[in-house]
Amino acid sequence: MAKALSTLQKRIYQASQIDEEWPTYNQPTAFHLKGTLDINTIEKNLKTLGQIHPELGKKKIPLFTEDFSSFRKKDRFQKALEFLDSHSRDPISLNKPPFLQASIAILGPQEHLLFFNWHLIAADSHSSRLFLKQFSQLYNGKPSIKKSMSRNVQVIKESKRGSAYWKKVLESANPILELPETSSQPNEDIRKGEVVSDLLNPTLTKQLHAFEKKHKTELFRLLQTAFGAFLYRYTGQEDFIIGYPVDLRPKGMNNRFGFFLNTI
Repeated sequence: MAKALSTLQKRIYQASQIDEEWPTYNQPTAFHLKGTLDINTIEKNLKTLGQIHPELGKKKIPLFTEDFSSFRKKDRFQKALEFLDSHSRDPISLNKPPFLQASIAILGPQEHLLFFNWHLIAADSHSSRLFLKQFSQLYNGKPSIKKSMSRNVQVIKESKRGSAYWKKVLESANPILELPETSSQPNEDIRKGEVVSDLLNPTLTKQLHAFEKKHKTELFRLLQTAFGAFLYRYTGQEDFIIGYPVDLRPKGMNNRFGFFLNTI
């Protein structure tokens, strides 16, 4: 990559080079649109955003279209979803910009699926929201968008200071969490995992907010402490590391694309 990378971006770049065939850092999103869609205007807007934001890697972002209107009405939506799902799994190579994919699945004259897929190194969640906001502004005839100014040197310096601080703080910490295992770990990397989610009931949520207010703390810190106590109970370890992604976007860079997250 031609531009200097921050420490955070270097980490993603090195990891992506190890296994380029996996779409690990893809950030896909899609919109189901009803009504007339001007594809020529969308192509023009993508070009404008590519010029405004050099972090996307190319001044002209290509737009791929696929027409599913010839399928039976009950089948075309599913066919279009399969098409977009396939695109979302295509690895975005950091050696072949742009780092944004754009596609339109045509379901009919008044119905489309609009699809974007970013590489995380070029656009974190804030950047993707900014892109969608600016894309909408351009499409609706409000082109008052300032060109992205490069401040890589500042970001790199701040990133290095942060890395040095945490290396010093964590140099004596035990990086291994000895959780009890119910089965042996595989020798090879199988790239399989699961996400476990649950919702707290309204009564418990209300109690947590009351506790948070009484002790003048934050809900995040309260849940963080509870999670730490949970890990201590299962491991018996009093010293371990818990990482949380935080936004390190420097002041004055809200209109800048890039990856400004780090694990603290």
